[in-house]
Amino acid sequence: MTGAVTKAAKESRGFADLTGGTSPCGVMNAPITEVKKVEVVERGQEKEGYAPVKATITGTCMAQFPRCGADKNSLCPPAPTEFTTKPLAFRLKKDDYGKWSAEKAE
Repeated sequence: MTGAVTKAAKESRGFADLTGGTSPCGVMNAPITEVKKVEVVERGQEKEGYAPVKATITGTCMAQFPRCGADKNSLCPPAPTEFTTKPLAFRLKKDDYGKWSAEKAE
C-alpha cells in the first residue's frame, strides 16, 4: 500500500500540492527525487472499489533557489532539499491481481 503512494508521489506533477505551498519544493515546483518514508496516518472504509487513506510523505526534491552569489538575479544550482508533507488524501485501488495503485484525492 505505501509502495503505491510512493509511486504516485514520484509520478505526480502537482509538486506544490504534495509538498505544501510554503516548502521550497512546493514554491519552486521542484521535482521529487526521493521518497524516503510514507506513513499512513488514517485509513477509511473501502467503498466503490477503492480505499481512502491519508498519508504523510518525507523525501527530497531538487529545489533551485534564486539569488545565488554576488549576482542577485542568477539562480543557484539545484540542490537536494528535504520535505515532509502534511497528511494528504489518496485513493488506493487493488487490481484483479492484488496490486495496489494510488491517486491523489482532490
